[in-house]
Amino acid sequence: GYLAEFYAHVGHEASQVRSSDRASLSRLSMEVSRLSSQVEDLSSVQLKELEARVLHETRLALEDVAACQSQLSDFRDTMARAVEKSARLEARFRGLSETSERRAAVEAQSETVALDIQREMARLRVEVAELASGTRGGITLEAEVRFKAWRAELETQIDQQGQNANRHMEELEGQIQALRQRGHELEVAAGNASLLREDVEGLCRDLAALRSESARADMEQRERLAHGERELRFELRGVQ
Repeated sequence: GYLAEFYAHVGHEASQVRSSDRASLSRLSMEVSRLSSQVEDLSSVQLKELEARVLHETRLALEDVAACQSQLSDFRDTMARAVEKSARLEARFRGLSETSERRAAVEAQSETVALDIQREMARLRVEVAELASGTRGGITLEAEVRFKAWRAELETQIDQQGQNANRHMEELEGQIQALRQRGHELEVAAGNASLLREDVEGLCRDLAALRSESARADMEQRERLAHGERELRFELRGVQ
C-alpha cells in the first residue's frame, strides 16, 4: 500500500513538471516568435531606409556626373573656339604681313623706277643743254638709239614690276581662297564661322586695295615716262 501511494505521488509530480515545462516552452516559443517579428520589422525598415539613401546618393552622383560632362563639353567648346580664333588671327596677321610686304615692295620698285627716270631725264637735259649751247654736235643717230633704248629699258622695268606684283597678288588670292574654303568647312561643321568670314573679307579688301595701288603706281610711272619723253622731244625740237 505504501509503495503504491509513493509511485502515485511521484507520477503526479512528474505530470505537473511536464505541464510546467510545456508551458515554459510555449512561452519561450512565443517570445522567440515575437522577437523574430520585431527583428524582421526592424530589418525591413532599415533596408528601406538604406535603399532610399542609396538611391538618393546615386541620383546625386549621376547629377554630378552630368554637370561635369556639361562643364567638360563647355570647356571643349571654349578650347575649340580659342584654337579657331588663334588660327584665324594667325591667318589674318600672316595675310596682313604679306600684304604689307607686297605693298612695300611695290612702293620700293616704284621709287626705283621713278629715280631712274629722273636720273635719265637729268642726263638727257644736260645733253640737250649742250646741244643748245653748241658744245656738242648735232643730234646723232647714236643719241636717238640711246634714247629709244632708255625708254625700252624703263618700260621693261615697269612691265616686270607689274608682273611681279600680279604674281604676288595671285599668290595672296590663292591663300585667301583657301581661307574662304576653310571658313566654309568650319561653318558647315560648327554652324558658325562669321568671324572667320569677316577676316577673309577683310583680306579681300586689303588685296583689292593693293591691286588698286599697284595699278595706280604703274599708270603714274608710265605717265611720268611719257611726260618726260614729250618734254625732251620738245626741247630737242627747239635745239634743232
